[in-house]
Amino acid sequence: MTRYAGLLLGDGGASSSRLVGGMMEGKARIVFPIVATALVVFVVSAVVTFVNIGFGPHFVRRWLTAFIIGWPVASLTGYIAFPFVRRVTVLILEWLEGERV
Repeated sequence: MTRYAGLLLGDGGASSSRLVGGMMEGKARIVFPIVATALVVFVVSAVVTFVNIGFGPHFVRRWLTAFIIGWPVASLTGYIAFPFVRRVTVLILEWLEGERV
């Protein structure tokens, strides 16, 4: 396991999830994409809705509609993409560390 693999959980590997080859396993592997994408889609859908229609009487309804449509798509994408993103992150950090030494 690389020096950076534990950092990808955000707690240095001290969580209840285990790392196998730098990857989360168990419940964290399912929960992380759901929570992470919920936060991102919540904020981004609000911004895009505001840019498109302004803060009018239909803002909240359209924002929540965009959120409800976007969140499952983003969660599924995150579930598929996050393991790849973690591996690329480790590779980039290792490359950067190698450049500095």
